Amino acid sequence: MFIKGYKQTEEHKRRIGDANKISLIGQRHSPSTEFKKGMTSWLKGKKLGFIPKGAFKAGMIPWNKGLKGFRAGSLHHNWQGGITSDNDKARNSLELKLWKKAVFERDDYTCVWCHKRGGRLNADHILPFCLFPEKRVDINNGRTLCISCHQKTNTFAGRVRNFKVEEGK
Repeated sequence: MFIKGYKQTEEHKRRIGDANKISLIGQRHSPSTEFKKGMTSWLKGKKLGFIPKGAFKAGMIPWNKGLKGFRAGSLHHNWQGGITSDNDKARNSLELKLWKKAVFERDDYTCVWCHKRGGRLNADHILPFCLFPEKRVDINNGRTLCISCHQKTNTFAGRVRNFKVEEGK
């Protein structure tokens, strides 16, 4: 610590110099020593790679039970029995992701209203997602809209309550 008017002792200056000599800034650490000291026994000598889907639920991952204080899935203190809603499951499904990609590709990643190409686009359901579950992944029930055009639709952000099916649809 340097204070104006305060003289450092020779011992203090030597300690500061020694501390600066052993600084690790800019140096690489060898993974063979420091890293392995902190590794748990089941991990030593194994390669880290792909974790299969559903491995956490099945209890296959050793750190699910092994590491002190860490619990996942049914072992976590806040586990409520897998109560993901059907709405969340449907909105995060692979089918819906593929539908979204198909709608974007069909419309050539261009907003169908203002013809803006690229940018941040939304795949909009013409007939609302919640009212027509049989049409959720029907490509003809989708259109590509930019964010500003999507906000103008009559089904955006809870306006679905006022939605009325028009004649001829």
